Amino acid sequence: MASSSPPAGASCWICLAEGPDGGGQPLMRGCACRGDSGFAHISCLVEYSGRKSDDRYVRLGEALGQVEDAVDGAWKICHNCRQHYVGDMKDALARARFRHVESEEIPQHDPRYVSALIDLGRNSDVSILERALELSKTDEMAMRYPKYQVYALMSLYNAHKNEGGTALGLDFLHEAHRLSKKIPKEIGFPGRFIQLLEGLIHKEESKLKGGTGILDSPALKNELKLIEELDGRNSEWAFQSTLLLAISLLKEGKVKESLGTLKGRLDDARRFLGPDHPTTKEMEDGVEYFQKAMEEAPYAAPTISAFLISGNPALNGKEVMVLRATKDGLKYIIQLPDPATPTSNAPTKVKVLPTKLIFSNGAPVECFGLLNPRHLNGKKAKVQSFDKEKGSYRVEFCDTSLKPCLVKPENVKLLFGP
Repeated sequence: MASSSPPAGASCWICLAEGPDGGGQPLMRGCACRGDSGFAHISCLVEYSGRKSDDRYVRLGEALGQVEDAVDGAWKICHNCRQHYVGDMKDALARARFRHVESEEIPQHDPRYVSALIDLGRNSDVSILERALELSKTDEMAMRYPKYQVYALMSLYNAHKNEGGTALGLDFLHEAHRLSKKIPKEIGFPGRFIQLLEGLIHKEESKLKGGTGILDSPALKNELKLIEELDGRNSEWAFQSTLLLAISLLKEGKVKESLGTLKGRLDDARRFLGPDHPTTKEMEDGVEYFQKAMEEAPYAAPTISAFLISGNPALNGKEVMVLRATKDGLKYIIQLPDPATPTSNAPTKVKVLPTKLIFSNGAPVECFGLLNPRHLNGKKAKVQSFDKEKGSYRVEFCDTSLKPCLVKPENVKLLFGP
């Protein structure tokens, strides 16, 4: 996101001067402030945030578990709208912050230095983050401020993932999860933060096994809420999580809710990430696609995933997209995973019998052909899970007066569309 251009008459909310600062640096803004508010010179923000950070550090120096959020918040959150900085403003402030801690000769084992180092290398510079991790492991830091080690590990996970090294990044994520559970609760992370790590681990491990890595919508809603608390509602991470939530809702057949989820945040993505950002483009494509899905016939929207039962070891157990039912309703047309070799002539769309699929949790279904109890025929439900021992789906009915029950695969059919 490019920093918002200041309107005529806008001034720095700290020094109150209009136009560039003494060094020629322009007014910038990268938060949720509107109109002519929220603009500031980076030089003014550094002085203001540095003073706030130092004051909080001195005041909370003995309050274990509170220093991290107080020190970081002074640098990462707008002092007016209380939203996290994003885009160019966030990057410029991270660079200026590190120059500040070095010019102030803050010791390297001080949490203010380590935090600035993590912020500088955030999710991209592996060498800087490795240095931050090394410093976070020193005796004083590990004992008094253990959260920074987790923050460094998570940034290393993102940095390696962004470079395509998912497997190596996953090692850092596992270590962050292990360490976060060891930190005493009174100075550690809330339970939902640990759940977030567990969700990320599940997604990455699923991707390595050939799956989509997308959780069900309730889990993703909880994850998004925590991401917004940790990194800000308008951060890149939050928008990416919103996109995953929309995809998950689509897979569960909730096309209308999926469309609303994306449309409700698209304007914010254009503003805070910029119209040309890859995530913004993906959200725009999603809105266009979901709108078409809403307009098309019920059998036209690819909304459901399933796991394939195949005699081919390369395909058995793989997650596939169920596109639609055949006209006679006896088979499903599925989208196979991308072939291992791009030049392969193997078809990517095939017809399979319902017995060759295990529908994913959350898949919308309808019961039919039941002899006992007959009153459940025609009832709509959602798949809760598949009981391998009994070879049946546990389904939860849309009619809440009906109790969840086990239903054989031959007695459920998928429902497509909104």
